[in-house]
Amino acid sequence: MSKHQNTTVERYMSQSFETVEPDASLVVAAERMEAGNMGAVIVTGEPTGIVTSTDIVSQVAAGEDTSQLDIDEAVTEVTTTIEPTQHIKDAASTMLQEGISYVPVTDSGELVGLLSKTDITKSNTN
Repeated sequence: MSKHQNTTVERYMSQSFETVEPDASLVVAAERMEAGNMGAVIVTGEPTGIVTSTDIVSQVAAGEDTSQLDIDEAVTEVTTTIEPTQHIKDAASTMLQEGISYVPVTDSGELVGLLSKTDITKSNTN
């Protein structure tokens, strides 16, 4: 493996991720996160969205009954994606500029992974 391959998003992204339909409940999103030991799920559809554990906690803190909420109450539209061949430092810079903790990884428009701040932290220890 070349030095360049060692520093790409593909090496650090999670290829295992959960998705939910746009008409799912927030409970379904939370269950998928729990089952997959993940901090976010991708909401399929147009536009694509993401729901994080922080989004759910924010709803609880606001006093919402999350057992009654649809996914659209907490979803954030995905406006940024990255490619698996991007350098990990470029991806980190993009996430910092956008103020996001998770970013979908796409290859030719197809979702192939999810990169998190935790993944970026791991890249700095290798």
